[in-house]
Amino acid sequence: MESNGFKLDEYCLREHKIVKFKGYSRVLKEYPLEFIYPVGYPSFPPTVISDVNEQLLLKKHHSPKSKTLCCFGFANERWRANMTAFEVIMEAETLIAEFSPLTSSAEVIEANDDVPEPKIVHYDYSLGSILIPHPFGDMDINENKVLNGELRFSKKGYGRGILQSISIGDVNINCEGDYRNWLSNSTLFKVKIIKINDFPPLSTDRIKEWLSNKGIKLMKKSEQWILFVFNDEWGKANQYKPTWIALRCVNGVFKWVRCYIVSQQDRNVRTPSGLTLSNKKVVIVGVGALGSLIATSLAQEGVGKITIFDHDIYEPGNSIRHQGKQQLFGLPKAFVVADRILELSPLTNVSHKPFSVGRTQSIDEALVFLEELKSADLVVDSTAEHSVTHFINRLCVEFKKPFIVASVTNGAWSCEVIRYIPNISGCWGCWNINYGNQIPPGAPVTSMQFAPGCDQPTFIGGISDINIAAGLATKMIIETLINLKRPDILYNNYLVWSSKDKFGATDYSIKYLPNDRNEKCGVCNEEN
Repeated sequence: MESNGFKLDEYCLREHKIVKFKGYSRVLKEYPLEFIYPVGYPSFPPTVISDVNEQLLLKKHHSPKSKTLCCFGFANERWRANMTAFEVIMEAETLIAEFSPLTSSAEVIEANDDVPEPKIVHYDYSLGSILIPHPFGDMDINENKVLNGELRFSKKGYGRGILQSISIGDVNINCEGDYRNWLSNSTLFKVKIIKINDFPPLSTDRIKEWLSNKGIKLMKKSEQWILFVFNDEWGKANQYKPTWIALRCVNGVFKWVRCYIVSQQDRNVRTPSGLTLSNKKVVIVGVGALGSLIATSLAQEGVGKITIFDHDIYEPGNSIRHQGKQQLFGLPKAFVVADRILELSPLTNVSHKPFSVGRTQSIDEALVFLEELKSADLVVDSTAEHSVTHFINRLCVEFKKPFIVASVTNGAWSCEVIRYIPNISGCWGCWNINYGNQIPPGAPVTSMQFAPGCDQPTFIGGISDINIAAGLATKMIIETLINLKRPDILYNNYLVWSSKDKFGATDYSIKYLPNDRNEKCGVCNEEN
C-alpha cells in the first residue's frame, strides 16, 4: 500500500488495533481514500471510504451516510481472497474514473453502469421500519395521483409500522390475511401515498423545499406521515421495480423511515411452486412435533389453505420438539400451530379444529371433518395412531383423495412416509399387507427406545431428527400437490429413512419403495 502512495495510520493501529491506510486518488485528487482492513482479511474485503461532499458522491456506488465506496460489486461478489493491494486500489480508482460527476455526466453513467446499487439503500434512515403488506406491494400506483391510507405505527423498541389500508376514490382496500391484526394496539395515522417519477432527496436537509416544489403541503399536526413510491433499479441495470419509502415528520423534524415490501415477485423467487400451491388445500390431522413442522413448512412453501385437526392440549414440555410457543401452554395444539403458521405466513388461510378425528361423539364435529376432507386436495395423517389412520384411509379411498401418512419410530431415529394416490397406488391398508411383517431399521439395542404412550417422553431422536422427517414428508406432499394432474408419474410411494444402524452407529439411509395395490386389501376391494 505504501509503495502506491498510501500511508499507514500508526495512531489507529496503536490505539485501536485497526489497520488503516490513507491517501488520495491518483485519478482525481479531490477524492481522499481510506482502506480499512478487517480482522477476517483476506476472506473479507477491505472497506474503502472516500469522505467527500455531496456534490462529489459517485452515482449509485457511494454511500452518502458512511461515504463507503461499493468497490467489489453488489454484495462484494467480485472480491477474491488472492487480490493484491494494487488490485484493491484499482477497484476504487476505476469507480472514481467512471462514476465521478467530475468526469462523466449522469446520462453516460446510466448508460455504462451494469452493476446497479439501489438508491433506496443509501438513505439516511432513522430507527424504525414500515411494512407494505399484500396486496399493496403488488399494486400499480398511478403517477402524480395522491392516495390516502391508514398506517399503524408503534414507537416501542425500534419502532415498527404497517400500512393497513389504501383509499382509491370511494373504494377502500385493506391489507389481507393476518396482516390485519398486526400492531392492532398501536397508533393509527392518516397517511398520503404519492407516486413520483424520480426519487426523493437522500437527506432531509432541504426536504421542505423539495415538498413545496412537488406541490405537497404539510398539515399542522404534531406527527404526520407521507409514503412515496418510485421505480428503483434492482439486480440488473435498467431493471426496475416499485420501491416505497416513508417520510415521518414529528414537530417539524423530518426522518426517512425504510419500508419493506411483501410482493408476489419475492415469493415466486423463493418458493418456485408457490403459484401452483396457492390454490391448494391440505387437511392435517395430528400436529405434534412432526405434524407441527409439516404444517408450518407447507405454509412457507406456499400452500394457500390449511385445516388442522388435533384434540390434544399443548404443554410446555412439548415445545422441546414442537413449533409452538411455550407461552401458549394449556391451549389446543391445533390453535397453537395455526398461530405459528400466521406468524410465518400471514397470507395463509389456516383454520383449526380442536377435536378428535374418528373418536368424536358429536355428529356436528364428524360432519365438519367430512366436509373439510371432501374439499381438500390432499390429506395428511401425522397422529401415529393406527385407529385414526385406518379411519382416514377408508374415507380417502372412498372420496378418492390423495392421502399421506407420516410417522417417526420409537423416538424419531427413523421415519416412514406412505402415499396413497387414487386409482394409481395401494392405500394404507395395502401397505400394511405389503410391509406389515417388516421391521424398520433398528434403534440402538443398548438404549431405551420405546415410549409406552404418547404422554411419555421419547429418548433417542431430537428436533434435528424431526426436522429431517418433516422435510421428507413435506417434499412428498409438495411433489404430490404439484403433480395432481399427472399422478402416473408419482411412484415409489413408500419412503423409509433412518439415522442409525442396530448397533447405534450413525448410518443415514433413505429408501423409496413401491406400494402397489394388494388384492387382499379390504379397503381397496370395498372401493371396487
